[in-house]
Amino acid sequence: MSNLINQITDFLLIPSYYKKAKKQFDFESWALKDFFAEEDSLEFLRFLYREDTQKFYITRDELLMRGISFREEYQNNFFPKLMYQIQNVIFIEENQELFKKINFKSIGLGNFIEQYHVSSDLFFHLMPFEGICNFAKDFSPTIIKTLFVDAGFNILSLEELDNVMKDKSFLNRNEKHQLDFDYSIENTFSEEKFTYFRNYCNQMNVVLFSELTLDFITEFANKDNIRNDIVRELIKKYEYKKLELAKSNIEIVNGNNVKEDKQQLEITMLKEIEDNISTFQKNEFRNFLERNGCSYFELINSIYEDETFDYSDNQLPLYKIKFLNNSIIKNIKAKYEEKLELEFENIRTALVNNEKFKYIAESKIKDVQDIFNLKVEDTIETNLRIIDTFNDKKHCNILKNINNVLKSFRMPKEHIEELVSQLKPNRIPIIKGRQLGLTLEQIGEQYEITRERVRQIIKKVNLKLSAKNSIIKISVFFQYYTQHCITITAEEFAKHLDIEANSSNYVILKELLSIDEKIFYIEKLDLYILREQFDYYIERLNSLNLNRAIIPFNEIKVIFEENIQLKIISNLIEKLMSIHGYIKGKEAYIRQSLSLTSRINYLFRNVIKEPLVMNDEGYSYFNSLMNEYFPQEFTSSKRAITARISDAEDTILVDNNTYYYHDGSLIDNKFVETIKNILNRHLEKMNFVDPRMIYQENLPLMEEYKIFSHVHLYSIINLYLDEYFDHSHGNSLYIYKKNEKVLDAESILIEYLNANSGEAIRESVLEDLKWKNFKLDQLLERIDSIIQVEDRKLCLISKFEFTDEEIQKLKEYVDIQFQNGYAFAFDLRFNMKNEIINILNSRNLLADEYSFMSILKWLNPNLRGYPKLLYLKDSPIQTIEQIISINFPDTITRKQIQDFIISYGYSEQTVYKVMFELIDKNYFYQYTGLEFINANQLNFTDSIILSLKTYLDEQFRNKVYLSALDLVGINSIAPIYHQGWSYHLIYELAPKVGYRQIPTNSDYRYNKLALVKESSNISNFEELVYYIVKNEYTGRNHEEDFAEFLMRKNLINNPKRLPSEIYESALFMFDRFGFFNLKEK
Repeated sequence: MSNLINQITDFLLIPSYYKKAKKQFDFESWALKDFFAEEDSLEFLRFLYREDTQKFYITRDELLMRGISFREEYQNNFFPKLMYQIQNVIFIEENQELFKKINFKSIGLGNFIEQYHVSSDLFFHLMPFEGICNFAKDFSPTIIKTLFVDAGFNILSLEELDNVMKDKSFLNRNEKHQLDFDYSIENTFSEEKFTYFRNYCNQMNVVLFSELTLDFITEFANKDNIRNDIVRELIKKYEYKKLELAKSNIEIVNGNNVKEDKQQLEITMLKEIEDNISTFQKNEFRNFLERNGCSYFELINSIYEDETFDYSDNQLPLYKIKFLNNSIIKNIKAKYEEKLELEFENIRTALVNNEKFKYIAESKIKDVQDIFNLKVEDTIETNLRIIDTFNDKKHCNILKNINNVLKSFRMPKEHIEELVSQLKPNRIPIIKGRQLGLTLEQIGEQYEITRERVRQIIKKVNLKLSAKNSIIKISVFFQYYTQHCITITAEEFAKHLDIEANSSNYVILKELLSIDEKIFYIEKLDLYILREQFDYYIERLNSLNLNRAIIPFNEIKVIFEENIQLKIISNLIEKLMSIHGYIKGKEAYIRQSLSLTSRINYLFRNVIKEPLVMNDEGYSYFNSLMNEYFPQEFTSSKRAITARISDAEDTILVDNNTYYYHDGSLIDNKFVETIKNILNRHLEKMNFVDPRMIYQENLPLMEEYKIFSHVHLYSIINLYLDEYFDHSHGNSLYIYKKNEKVLDAESILIEYLNANSGEAIRESVLEDLKWKNFKLDQLLERIDSIIQVEDRKLCLISKFEFTDEEIQKLKEYVDIQFQNGYAFAFDLRFNMKNEIINILNSRNLLADEYSFMSILKWLNPNLRGYPKLLYLKDSPIQTIEQIISINFPDTITRKQIQDFIISYGYSEQTVYKVMFELIDKNYFYQYTGLEFINANQLNFTDSIILSLKTYLDEQFRNKVYLSALDLVGINSIAPIYHQGWSYHLIYELAPKVGYRQIPTNSDYRYNKLALVKESSNISNFEELVYYIVKNEYTGRNHEEDFAEFLMRKNLINNPKRLPSEIYESALFMFDRFGFFNLKEK
């Protein structure tokens, strides 16, 4: 066991309380039983990853759930660090199958019992409560705690656990003392000289004197380092005590003295009872019970009320008190909870009644923590809003601290007026001059002071303002007033604070905005924004690669998820994109300097779906498209634009004066070689070939490859086979064989690269050889002498100098890795043997993913994709969405999707894109707030469609709208899934039976799932709220009153604020105090 502990603790950190409870490796666990049984547990984990990935993740996750983490030197994507701090543990000592009462699906852990093979309550014994919360982190710990406590589990703090263990130790010691009352080894051989003997008895589990024999003592005497004199005294005492007890027994049963001895014995015993009455009334055990809310005398009565007590029996039935454990634990917790509940309610009331609380109610804990320098426990989720902490008592301390801070909190105007009164008269004009853009020299001349003196004055004032801002906390108010607009001008912000524009107070306010680290000034837009938000939007936008000429709206929608639908965010993005030189078009952001050719390519690639004839009608149509999709002015004539279309990268002539988008991916090597062979066969018999003849003779082939006409075929031949054939000019369109010997495209490219040391940048190749992209792509696809590596370089394979033996080993490695038809780059590297690593690393082919994937595709020409995922050309699995669908056949949480994607090296931006694709392409449907169900699990037949429609029609009787969360009797719908319908699933499928979804919140977590009939005039949330105000609401037209009304209708979450869509809506008009009026439609 010591070797096991050593090897495990070499790479694992095990919480100390497990050792105290003697449960360091003794878990009721299917996964950990095997893990701790292995001699090399780390190697066992690696084995699991290779052979049984599912059990690997279960084992790893259960370790983390139990608070057992990996030492820092072993931490990586597969062995992450512990993301929570242990404060509480689940406590249950007997299996009563309480776990079956817990609805794990309600906290996003639908398959928890099956996944971890839970068969006993003891699976959870001593498990950190925070460990469970970490795996259900999107749900409130209060909800999770309620589920466990209501089921009958105890949740103890570490301090409470320590007390319970001590109390159990106390009870065990009392029990042992009673069992050995007069005859224990401890009492009989209590002298110090017999210490070793007592220890030996403990080791051998010998407790009573009556269990001793001379043979036992002899065995003790034979141990090393036992002195003979001690043994002699030990035997002497043993014989004496044995004789004394025997004599006592003889006297008690002697017939001549039975009556007297019995009377004496009764007197003695009664005296002992009399002496012990006071002990019974006042003792440590009684204090222990009453301290924890248990009646000592009721316990004593319960022990003896059904017993016939024999006074000659010294052993009391103390085992009966074990049932007190849960009672004592619950009593301790109840008192604590009662006290905490009262304190929590008082704090909440005080905050709600404080009119300044609204300024931080929507702020995140981490923001308030930074601003007010508050101490927050490590276990608190700092991304929560303050308003959300009202639902959980564990936030009592932070709310108490906030309440104390707000007591002395003053409005900015008071502080600013105080500051202005303390400054010298010329300080404000100097600061204002600098804000207006005057130089130090210009300000100095105006006030007849030096440039240096102006600089010193400004610096001194700013130092004073910085110190004062630590009290003013201007960012708190800024965050409040930008909740629903994100950006704001200085004038608008001043108006909120009741500060006049261009006043002295206004000058100081602007200076405070400029020095506050949490606020950022976008100079080109003359707008202020929270720095964290600015960094967030810039980071997301930078992930788009802003070097491109055109960025489609869909790409922006993916990286910002649903939030892009909000008008305020859309407006901000438009402003930020303008800084980068983009202007908003119909479907994309367009570079202001976008060339005419790029605009042509975009239209043919994305908009024009049929061949375009450039006659007057075609020109008019094309002209309208240019003006519709691009903000730049378009003035080219028909002749000029036709010439530009003809020369464009992505267009091809398909008929007389007719152009179409050329998709290079449709023209493969097989087609090119087929046409080449057909032409060569005809040119052996004639001097030229008419493409009309080739087209008509091979109509099925032309249809397969979407060749529209003989002119289209002629253009294809010129693009792909120009090194083999000549063509006539003018209207004849004939194809000729080259007269002179020329190099083919591969030879030309090889010769070019040899002249450039075996490699060259792709763009240089295209420019120097005057090739188009699709020609180069098609060439690289059909040859094996050149590959594209990192930094868009084309490189000769011969440059890597592979030996035949190395190539064979690499090919064997690739074949093994792609037995499933696909492989992730991460797995390809993880499963790579040292021999393969050395071959590739010596050529620098592991330095980046692109080079690594390119060499794999060279080794197996049937491979497609990169850089994170490769698949075989004919594999049915070609996307990560398909892989997720296969790996998670039932339900999956957003976190599981995120963890899965990131574990294979994908970025967070990819997570958003994949989530969008999984839902958009119907691989999964939303099942709960955080759980998705695999579409393959749904049995959505015609009869079920009818059942759902009938149910919704009945629910909507006489109703204009309804939240799916308010539906009743959903189990009456014909079953679509073995676990039944859910509110989210009904909401997801309602559009298929004549209902329209009305998202109530841009954040999926807070959407209230509102539905209306497809025939309704209500198409969005603001129109729904407008309808409610006009037809149902009779209260005061104030945001707080109306928000509370909508919350009762189960349409919003926050009873104090309305959603952003309403504040931004053209249907509502709000004043600065929160009152609103409706605008007429």
